[in-house]
Amino acid sequence: MKHVLIVDDKEENLYLLRAVLEASGKTVTAAPNGAEALKELRNKMVDVIVSDILMPVMDGFSLCIACKKDPIINRIPFIFYTATYTDASDEAFALGLGADRFLTKPLQPEDIVREVDKALCRSDLGQAQAIPPLDDEKVVLKLYNQTLVRKLEKKMADLEAANKQLSLEIEGHKKAQAALEKNERLLRDIASSIPGVVYQFVLDPKGYMSFSYVSDGASAILGVPPPDIYGDAIKAFSRVHPEDFDMVMASISESAQGLKPWTMVFRAMHQEGFYRWVKGNSIPRKQDGGGVLWNGTFFDYTQIKDYQHNLESKNAELTKANTELDRFVYSASHDMRAPLTSIMGLIDITLADTTDATAKARLNMMHKSVEKLDMFIRKILEYSRNTRLDLAHDLIQWDKLISECFDDLRFMHQDSSIALLGEVSQETKFATDQYRLLVVLNNILSNAIKYSDPHKDKREVKVHVKSDHNKAIIQVMDNGIGIQTEHVTRIFEMFYRATSTSTGSGLGLYIAMETIHKLRGSIEVVSELGKGTTMTIEIPNLYANEEI
Repeated sequence: MKHVLIVDDKEENLYLLRAVLEASGKTVTAAPNGAEALKELRNKMVDVIVSDILMPVMDGFSLCIACKKDPIINRIPFIFYTATYTDASDEAFALGLGADRFLTKPLQPEDIVREVDKALCRSDLGQAQAIPPLDDEKVVLKLYNQTLVRKLEKKMADLEAANKQLSLEIEGHKKAQAALEKNERLLRDIASSIPGVVYQFVLDPKGYMSFSYVSDGASAILGVPPPDIYGDAIKAFSRVHPEDFDMVMASISESAQGLKPWTMVFRAMHQEGFYRWVKGNSIPRKQDGGGVLWNGTFFDYTQIKDYQHNLESKNAELTKANTELDRFVYSASHDMRAPLTSIMGLIDITLADTTDATAKARLNMMHKSVEKLDMFIRKILEYSRNTRLDLAHDLIQWDKLISECFDDLRFMHQDSSIALLGEVSQETKFATDQYRLLVVLNNILSNAIKYSDPHKDKREVKVHVKSDHNKAIIQVMDNGIGIQTEHVTRIFEMFYRATSTSTGSGLGLYIAMETIHKLRGSIEVVSELGKGTTMTIEIPNLYANEEI
């Protein structure tokens, strides 16, 4: 097994070389400088020397000269392996001293092993250099000194450049420090101008809580200066209202565990003894040591809380008034329908008994007026019922429902010239509020029939339903008179009439829209004047949502 002596003043370099050479099957001895290497050479049989150049006590050049002058060891192959002496003149000098190889760091492990093996092979063949070509010692020393001076000059130049760079870095650091101080002053000025408190809060790994920064706004909200809040946060949290304390602490713990933004509204005691509502917002950030840091704000929430309280009171009063008004409208409308029904019945009887043409015409006019008033009251009842009642969950058979709608509309409008066509695709069970669904369909279909185009030979209204596990899409298409573009976005407004020929109350489509919203659905309208209108309704399947 070949024995390699490695010489380097850096432990990490020796460690790497030893690992590489031992892995290739060689025995390795290490020395930290040339003097120690000579001691090892006198005590051990060495097959090859691998040496750095720049080392304390005795450098690599001196070691090589000493080896080549010693008749006992001058045949041992000598390899320079350096990261400092890398010029061509350095290599020429080294080889001139009798070195076998001149290698510059770093090399790949396989390259190092290959170069050592080559030197060993030359040694085995008797080709290793023993006496340097420069056998004049004065010439050698002169070249050696020139090489050292050149390296010293380079080191001095590098040191001067490094000092210059260090001076620039120091100057840059001073400028950066000045800029940092300027920015800190600016941030403090900005924080002081914010109507509230800017703060930094820290929770360390052991659970200790502290405020590392609090802006001057604390004086306005709590009546205490920021220094009184710095440090242990317990002093600040002692001002939290007892009823809110547990809630605040739990929210901080939750924010820390999940690194979730912290938002909390609570009561805090002012220095003068009264409580203010305070709202806090902050963003947590994990620290390197394992703690959590929050940057955030507190501001006085008292006025907003008072406003919310007043608003809730007003809303409660308004809700009560609306409920009473709904009841009154429903009761009054319901009570009005009874006499209207009686009036229409009497008119029908009188029409049957009267032969006078003028009287019949007047009675028909009265009947239409009463019918119109009855329809208006029915719309009011539909709207009232839609606002009052909770959403029902009824199983819907779409084909049966559409067929019943068509039958009711044919009876109401008494116009057999309009074709009512239905197409249903129902994949699974579907549930929604059937009463409200009928209100929507009857209002939209009634409008489609009412505003059919009398000048067209073929008038029709089509209903296409496609329902699945999640939703139903209902399309109502007609080839009626259509709607002008500027009116399309307003047809769902209360009492709005899109045409001058409209005889309705302007409530039908408004009620349809409100009812669709109650069904948690939506509606879209596409219309072209003179060609017709398509209304697309989408409502969710309550059966799919397990609400039935």
